[in-house]
Amino acid sequence: MKKIILYILFGSLFLFLQVSTLVNRYIGIKGIVPDFLLVYIIIISYLSDSFEGETIGFILGLILDYFSSSLFGLSSFIYVVFGFFIGELKKQINIESIFFILILVLLSSLVKLFFYYFFGYMFKEIFITFKNTIVYFSINLVYTLFVTPFIYYILNAVFIKTNILNKSYK
Repeated sequence: MKKIILYILFGSLFLFLQVSTLVNRYIGIKGIVPDFLLVYIIIISYLSDSFEGETIGFILGLILDYFSSSLFGLSSFIYVVFGFFIGELKKQINIESIFFILILVLLSSLVKLFFYYFFGYMFKEIFITFKNTIVYFSINLVYTLFVTPFIYYILNAVFIKTNILNKSYK
């Protein structure tokens, strides 16, 4: 039960940070905020398992799609895919390193950009024609990579302190 409450608490916090215009005014760089939800889903999938990452990714992705103007269901699909693959990757490669998490965030961000371009082209979305997309994405990527270690250490400390992680992941 503690685990579910913490997932809801942190998920709500990162969702608020992602979509809030009030927060955007204070932490945004030219209106660009880090992808808090992507980092959260990657860390949860890596610290726990793929099912929890998929579930959290689906729920938060659907809520994010509700608040955004992008294709409905696309964020949910992307976050479910990341939750699954990173949870399964952890079964094969168990590296407890912030550098490895940063590599996962970098690769996931690039895959996410590919998904947005692919589905945007397929469904003729407007953001494909936005000429500053690469600049926007670059700033977002650097900013996301910058906040990732802080989020990782906070989540890792909270989950270990509350004993909701398995002993093999401590």
